[in-house]
Amino acid sequence: MKRRWVWLCVLGVGCEPMREVVFEPLTVTAEGPLRVDESAGVVDLLLRLSAPAAHDVVMGYRLIGIEAQNGCPVADFEAAEGRVVWPPGSTEASVRLWIRDDDLAELDERLALVLDPIDGLPQSSGAHFELSIADDDRTGIIHASDFGVLPGRASDQSADLGRALDAAADQGRGVVVMAPGDYEIASVEVRPGTTLSARGVRWRRPPASPEDRITLSIAHQGSAASAATLVEGLAIDGRREQQGPYRDHERQEAHLIRLQGDWAGGGRVRATLEQLSLFSGTGSGVVVGPDADVTVCALSASELWRDAVTVIGGATRVLLSGVEAAATEGTGLWIGPRAPGFEGSLATEVDLEDVQVGAGDVEIEAASGSRVTVQRLTMTQAPLRLDAPGGSVRISDSVLMLGLASPEHDYWGSPDDVQIVNSTLVATESSEEAVTEADRSFSAVTLRAESLAEGTPASGGGLLVFDGCRFELGADVEPSDVVHAIGGDAAGVAVEVRGGSLATGYAGWFSPDCTSCTRTP
Repeated sequence: MKRRWVWLCVLGVGCEPMREVVFEPLTVTAEGPLRVDESAGVVDLLLRLSAPAAHDVVMGYRLIGIEAQNGCPVADFEAAEGRVVWPPGSTEASVRLWIRDDDLAELDERLALVLDPIDGLPQSSGAHFELSIADDDRTGIIHASDFGVLPGRASDQSADLGRALDAAADQGRGVVVMAPGDYEIASVEVRPGTTLSARGVRWRRPPASPEDRITLSIAHQGSAASAATLVEGLAIDGRREQQGPYRDHERQEAHLIRLQGDWAGGGRVRATLEQLSLFSGTGSGVVVGPDADVTVCALSASELWRDAVTVIGGATRVLLSGVEAAATEGTGLWIGPRAPGFEGSLATEVDLEDVQVGAGDVEIEAASGSRVTVQRLTMTQAPLRLDAPGGSVRISDSVLMLGLASPEHDYWGSPDDVQIVNSTLVATESSEEAVTEADRSFSAVTLRAESLAEGTPASGGGLLVFDGCRFELGADVEPSDVVHAIGGDAAGVAVEVRGGSLATGYAGWFSPDCTSCTRTP
């Protein structure tokens, strides 16, 4: 607030001075620290008003990530949304945030503090401040352009990019940065501990590539775990229609990304794949082999002949978070060890959360010693197959689409320890085989004693539990169809239904052959 003198003149009286008060709007500035070390821990960001006020000034605050993120795999920052208050006469207040240290070699990452006026300020006086987190793991930054890797060129640049990646690995924990744009890339290897930062970058697989070529591979050898590897922001176009025939599953091993550790020595490959887009491939988007510790966050996958993510390795841990898979066919999800890990282990630990599969084909296997935890899996089409003869499976808050049982799909094989909680199960007449009138009597969940899963089944009877689940009917189920929620016989597996509901149109909870099925209302 400023004061200035003006003159007031009254006819017949004369002139005398008076004070005119001019109000200037209050503003907020951030006085630091606006750049913090990754190891900083707790940080108090000082916010200053341009002048003290005679009343409370209140603003709402929130932190949003730009490159930094507060989700998967490890939050770069944390701070609750809330209010910041300047009491009367005060010009200083602070917002507390928590900086989380990880072991990924990264570029410095930005986040933003957004302030919105609540009381004591005009609505137009919001504020926006950028902060940056300085990484403490990288040993250097390598620009791919310094090695001749430039967007827009028609020739394959794999060799030059490989030289840049090797230079980063030779530094220890180097970060390779690619300029945004399109590149012809046939195949490269990222050595463990190296980071590939490719925000806004798209690789295009050259036409008629070899049938077994992997576009990006990360492999580790040795008895100790590798340093953490990061690939971020990359899009890979597999150019599926330009690769050649696909009549007898040719090129089904030509995956876009593959990771594996040392199954002989026991050394695990550690890697994070973040904000990737994988599309138009003849193989899978991401294949996780044996002895791997892999996190996949914010993956978009479409039109892949096989799976968005295929987990086939034993002695492996995988976290999938924020995966969106959409396609007219293919682009499913496979969790089932086929490649033994160290000392022949087929055990896997897999956590899925916030995964959408648009074209069905979800297959989950749990061998002995395995654990699969699924939260918020949403399917929009069948099929689903679950084989868990030796491990534990937990599925919650999900939507599962269940088609007609076939030799390879839409059945539940010899479940040993499986619980489905607070989920919706939808029966449809979808099938990979021709549907006949004989198929008009079926179950949403079909139990079998047989299993396709590898490994030794658990001894004794198993348990399959549906707790608080709702069974629905798909739009293609006809009114004359006879549909039960659960049917079949899994040779001694007890089936318990706890609560839940059955949609109108079902003939009942259990078909006559489900002799070990019970329900508790």
